[in-house]
Amino acid sequence: MEPNQEQYQNVEDYLLGRLSPEEKKNFESELAIDKQLQELLDEQKSVHKALYELEYERVTARAEELRAERPDSSFKAEQPNSQKVITRSFGKLAPYLAAAVLIGALFFAGQYFWSSNSQSLNSIVQQESQVHHRAPMAQRSDDGQREWHRFIRLYQDKQFDRAAGAGESLIRKPSKTSEQIFYTGLAHFYASPENPQSAIRNLEVVAKGESAFVEDAKWYLALALLQAPDRSQEDLKDAKRNLQELEEIGFRKYPVSQLLTEVNKALAN
Repeated sequence: MEPNQEQYQNVEDYLLGRLSPEEKKNFESELAIDKQLQELLDEQKSVHKALYELEYERVTARAEELRAERPDSSFKAEQPNSQKVITRSFGKLAPYLAAAVLIGALFFAGQYFWSSNSQSLNSIVQQESQVHHRAPMAQRSDDGQREWHRFIRLYQDKQFDRAAGAGESLIRKPSKTSEQIFYTGLAHFYASPENPQSAIRNLEVVAKGESAFVEDAKWYLALALLQAPDRSQEDLKDAKRNLQELEEIGFRKYPVSQLLTEVNKALAN
């Protein structure tokens, strides 16, 4: 017998500490004799752990990005003393050092102006594509539950190629949901960054619909369009349209404005 929705909710409330002392005691009494409930609790614990790890990974990546952009205050505090030492020891070399710095600055400036705007665009796309979206919650209770749980485990384990195959099997059924289509698109997105057509196909379906996944689908659809090796002007325009729609509603979950700016630069070239 499959767990029902009430059991899923009780397990979720138990893990999140939302049960009263009496409810917790009753739940643990039932847990002690119900093997199926024990298995469900173990499954949900795995889901919570994966969610925590994925969110930690995303936050860590953001923190590293901010740390790289922030000036090193400790270095600046020591700079005056270091500068005095350099001036005393290498005063005669100062003109040559200045010339070297100038040449280096001109070289890097030349590199910047010769490089295409798409390099900045590509770096943002690559960075955002490496941050894995959280796994779905295992709360479905229909006939496709076992397959859905299998998909979730594969996604959690980052076996995205296998997850994509499992997802395609799910979304061929009449009972498919926007959630299943969205995550199948994500699995394709992570499994085949060099061939994003399957991801684009699934994400477009969700982006054009009405569900809780529309905004996320538009963001990842834009990334998939921009990730294509043979990216065309039409791909850029489609990505821009999705990003503009997110910006218009003030969607701040992802760096929408930053990516939209780079897309506009690429279209202007």
